[in-house]
Amino acid sequence: MSRKPLAMSRIRQVLGLYQNNRTIREIARITGISRNSVRKYIREYGDGADITGIDDTALGSIVHPAETGSFNSERHVALVEHFGKEKSHLVKRRGNKQVIWEEYRQAHPDGYSYSQYCLLWRQYLKGMDISLPQHYGPAEVAEIDFAGSKLGYVDAETGEVVDCDIFLGVMVFSGLVFCRAVHTQQFPDVAACIGRMLAAFGGVPTGYIICDNMATLVKKAGREEPVLTDACEQMAEHYGTCFSPARPYEPTDKPYIERSVSIAYDRIYTPLRHRTFHSLAELNTAITAQVEKLNARPFRKSPLSRMQLFAEHERPLLRPLPATLFTPRLLRMGTVEKNNHVYIIHETSKVMYHYSVPWQYIGQRVRIYYDRDTVEVYLDDVTRQRIAVHRREGTAIYTTLEEHVPPSHRAIVARRGWTNDYFYRIADAIGPCTRLVIERIIARYPNRTQAYRTCIALVKLNQKDGFSGRLEAACRRLEYVEKPSLNMVKNILAKGLDRAPADLFSEQCDKPVQPPHGNIRGKDAYR
Repeated sequence: MSRKPLAMSRIRQVLGLYQNNRTIREIARITGISRNSVRKYIREYGDGADITGIDDTALGSIVHPAETGSFNSERHVALVEHFGKEKSHLVKRRGNKQVIWEEYRQAHPDGYSYSQYCLLWRQYLKGMDISLPQHYGPAEVAEIDFAGSKLGYVDAETGEVVDCDIFLGVMVFSGLVFCRAVHTQQFPDVAACIGRMLAAFGGVPTGYIICDNMATLVKKAGREEPVLTDACEQMAEHYGTCFSPARPYEPTDKPYIERSVSIAYDRIYTPLRHRTFHSLAELNTAITAQVEKLNARPFRKSPLSRMQLFAEHERPLLRPLPATLFTPRLLRMGTVEKNNHVYIIHETSKVMYHYSVPWQYIGQRVRIYYDRDTVEVYLDDVTRQRIAVHRREGTAIYTTLEEHVPPSHRAIVARRGWTNDYFYRIADAIGPCTRLVIERIIARYPNRTQAYRTCIALVKLNQKDGFSGRLEAACRRLEYVEKPSLNMVKNILAKGLDRAPADLFSEQCDKPVQPPHGNIRGKDAYR
């Protein structure tokens, strides 16, 4: 390994003593520099040369020719070209430096020695690896990432060790740290961590949040134009902020979180290394205690702490949090149907539920976002305009808003005076089973005009020749059908099923009794 070059002041002292006719042994004793080094500096500069009027740069280029290396020399130019070709292997340690140097010496027999090769390589990196200072104002930017190492707990029931990923966030200006353990790096866990982080900070950064290119947030990584996932865009919209992915393989884009991870290893991981936890909650409680100590700890060169800086300069500037934490929503792509409705399929029952959209958007592609409480419909274009929102409640197969119905349909309904209560009164006059069928038909059909036409046709069956007075009995046969239709009632009346024996059904309209039949075996056949 090459020696560290001497300061120019000491070299000037050596050369000055030599010009004053001091021997090499005396110079070595006075300066504390070895005799061989003294000889080297005298030889390099020139025996008897005067140092008066020469500056440090010129003196250094003479006594340290290998270290300072003139960029005009052919040997140095060849070395720089060699470094440019082998940089990827030397920086990322894909190749052994000794082996690469041996190949260099084979191509350039008059090249530098290995010690000078290593020294010039370090100098080359200093000239290439120049970072741009990043200055952010108070409450402007936060950075998030997962630590590379994990913490864990022992399951109290199985004794199994459960490894947990460690999520970290930092407010750039003050350095305030947030840390939490989660089971996975899937989006629900990441979204929960971000929500808890913002809640712990007490607000949302006024600028943006810098993140790594984790698959849960970034659909397509890129140096110029990365693409975020739909779920990440939903979360950004919910909190009123935006996410800015760092460039791939560029940790300098998020230096504060990289440093915070290193600090977490020292101030969170190390104090917990001998402790055993039996649940995720217990682990997070211990992590939170260590984070509070870290944030309250004064900086090494300042009496202030991270928490003091944050409370004084950042907390008053943060944007307010929304009333609720972000809940991930499901997405379905669809097209507005001719009846100006879109549908989603229930997660467990697999029943299709329809929701109205303004009739002007019939035939257009839309994005349907839904969760337990709401259904939102957005245009699938560059505008991403929200065109409909519904509360997801009740058991209605069709949910239709009055303003979404075409004007012509609304005019027909208004002119005829049709309303839900109007048909309920007619059905009550016929019987309770008819009322039930009418209610289910109105809930089933996409708009009131279509539902009311079916209801009119249904109640008219009660006065039709041959069917008079039989509608209530026919509807009784459909009490257990969730989606009754007009054709079902007509078929029952046409086949005379409404006149079946009364004992086929219980008085309370419970489960139908199996009718007697010669090919049906009784319970005795299974003894």
